[in-house]
Amino acid sequence: MIDNNKIFDYLKAKIPNFKLINKRGQVLFTCPRNSLHKIQSDSPSMTPIPGSDKYYCLSCGIKISLYDMVNIVENKQMSQNEVNNFLNDTLKIDTYPELEHYKKYGWYLFPIVANSKVPLKDVHWKTENYNEKSKWVEILEAGYNIAVACGKSGIMIVDFDSKEVSQEPATLRDEIQKLLDTNDTLVQNSARGGKHYIFQIDEELCFIQRVDLCGLKIDTRTHKGYFLVSPARLSSVISNFP
Repeated sequence: MIDNNKIFDYLKAKIPNFKLINKRGQVLFTCPRNSLHKIQSDSPSMTPIPGSDKYYCLSCGIKISLYDMVNIVENKQMSQNEVNNFLNDTLKIDTYPELEHYKKYGWYLFPIVANSKVPLKDVHWKTENYNEKSKWVEILEAGYNIAVACGKSGIMIVDFDSKEVSQEPATLRDEIQKLLDTNDTLVQNSARGGKHYIFQIDEELCFIQRVDLCGLKIDTRTHKGYFLVSPARLSSVISNFP
């Protein structure tokens, strides 16, 4: 996700009397439509929506994306691709900073139908090579979601939801949660509120997709699995890393 501090610097340079405060842990800044508010106030009223790339104004009730915000501030009607170019070229803001991390990890990312978990038709994600950042950007700017192919990336995902309803006592879930949390590995917040624990594995290893541990079901994904990564979204909620 984009560093909001860079966005705030941009807004400060463009919006007269721009204000940015932290009120009891909530970041508030001047709404770009502040001059159009029915009740005029110098108090900042817009805040980032946690887990997404959208912003909400407590005063006028508008919910906007970064792309909407740039168009409002610049008074233009740029496409998402044009806004990306503007942010990259003019403001030196990387609109997809997470892709550098995926490249460093050696992951293979492939296109998913927008706002879903379904791979695009005719995409052979288990065998085709999708390991170029330029290709990933093309996928995202075409409006698709994006996912990691576990097998080609040499990783295994443990998808564990500590709130899952089970006949087993909470102590078992707590022990598993503690065991996973003490591992020095990547952890992803999933769109539905769970966690993905990501482990590197040997290429020849292959695990079943779901295990039943004393009645507590835990999903695992390896060669036949994949998972969404930021900036992919389901119902406007982004799967991201804390």
